[in-house]
Amino acid sequence: MMTQSGSRALRNFVRGKTNMRYQPITVMAIVAYLGWESGCGVALDQEADAEPPAPGVAPGMPLSEKMKCNGIGLNEQVRGQVGKKLAAVFADSFDRKLSEVKSGVSAKSGHGNLFQLGETAFHQLKHRYAGGLPVKALERARWVGVFDSPEQMDRAEQSADIGLKCPTNCVTKIQRNVDIVLGGPDLDSPEHWIKLKSYQSQVSKKVDNKSPDRYRLAYRGGQLERWNMRPRQPANMTMHKQFSVDVAATVAEVAWLPKSQTGEGVYVQKVQVPEARWRFQAFKVDKQPLKLYEVSPLLGKKGKDKSIRDLFSESPIAKSPSDKDVVSTSYRWASNVEQRAELVTQTRLIAELLSSKVSDLITREKPSFSDPETD
Repeated sequence: MMTQSGSRALRNFVRGKTNMRYQPITVMAIVAYLGWESGCGVALDQEADAEPPAPGVAPGMPLSEKMKCNGIGLNEQVRGQVGKKLAAVFADSFDRKLSEVKSGVSAKSGHGNLFQLGETAFHQLKHRYAGGLPVKALERARWVGVFDSPEQMDRAEQSADIGLKCPTNCVTKIQRNVDIVLGGPDLDSPEHWIKLKSYQSQVSKKVDNKSPDRYRLAYRGGQLERWNMRPRQPANMTMHKQFSVDVAATVAEVAWLPKSQTGEGVYVQKVQVPEARWRFQAFKVDKQPLKLYEVSPLLGKKGKDKSIRDLFSESPIAKSPSDKDVVSTSYRWASNVEQRAELVTQTRLIAELLSSKVSDLITREKPSFSDPETD
């Protein structure tokens, strides 16, 4: 931080005089923990590639055992992404304000990168101590097939080489960039997808905290709309399109790796996708020296007009017969599908850990819950 932003930025960071959505001690804990998990991954990789000791030479204690890694660590792809995101966060302005999303709902901001690091640490922690799935990858592309009939879906799932392009097999595909992929190390092991969002609402004053603005994003007025299934859609439809494609992946329960990840130059590697969830960061930043008040949007519920969950409760708009076939096949909206969007509060994180019987990881002091209220 001294190198990137100077001593004043470091002082502001330590004293909490920034608009970060985590406390400084939390950021330090995240960085330290991911650093240790990365070190464990490096040690385990080196030990796997090491030559066996010469005959008669007693092997020394492996570094991973000295580090108490217990055979667990972050893989090379995840380590590389963690490093890039740390660099992006520290290159962003810790002097006062991290950047907010500017160019659209697909963009990552300083806030978004820091939230992703925190969520990566959380899920790796659950894997290590609570039997959760390991963090398989960060920022990994996947192709989702969009089918117009059950028969086409069956052929695609059974084919060795779907092609995902016309004229052979002729399946429409949409690329998704998954923030966190949970699952085993094998290419074909089932994957659980996690999409992360860190946005502030339109509320800028405490007195407006109960207003309808809590359900709207500050980004571009926050008036999100249903996707009309057109390839080129307005920016305010992008979030609904992303959610719809993730639903399609779980309906078919299968997606395809990009050719670059198969090593064969064709779309042959399929993965099962039993679950895809969206996690929105809950936060409240109230700092008088900065004259700053920022609070996350409430997700609402089905029937709550203009809320995110109300938007997610409806499938894409289908007008033509062909679009209606696609919706009935690929974009089948299950009951309560909008609940796949979760508001991640500190209370929720602690509750999830406790439900996994990880009480030894929680401080014995009574926690102070000051999270924003949720529906």
